[in-house]
Amino acid sequence: MFKKILIATHGTTGAKKAEQLAIEIASQHGSELFAMYVINSNWSSLTGIEWLNASHTRMKFYNHMEKDFYQKAKQVLEDINRAASQKQVKINNIISVGIPEEAIIEECAKNHIELLVLGRGVKGERAEYKYTLQLNKIKNKASCPILLV
Repeated sequence: MFKKILIATHGTTGAKKAEQLAIEIASQHGSELFAMYVINSNWSSLTGIEWLNASHTRMKFYNHMEKDFYQKAKQVLEDINRAASQKQVKINNIISVGIPEEAIIEECAKNHIELLVLGRGVKGERAEYKYTLQLNKIKNKASCPILLV
């Protein structure tokens, strides 16, 4: 039914539920699964904080944060890869930097995705660098059906 499925994830509880369902659907249909983690490019607009005004300090901070974001992305994708391998699901990892909605839409079109799976936020969960997707932006431009878990 679905040859290519994209799960956009960031490792939260809601995203993990969506990951599990995406893996299950991919397993049942023999689908290729794309796991995507988007690092929001807007994080770098953190300016105006007094201690960041010095150029050297700001660059050290940005480099530290960028490294932290990439480590988090790799960990989240490693976790979904482990789960997918238990179900013998082929998975492709994607780490993207950009505006999340735009990056997801672009990836759907580029890889001819037939189903996009997204997780809902969980009330009370710690945000930690997370971004709430604006689903209207995605649903109005996505080239495939969206399953919101």
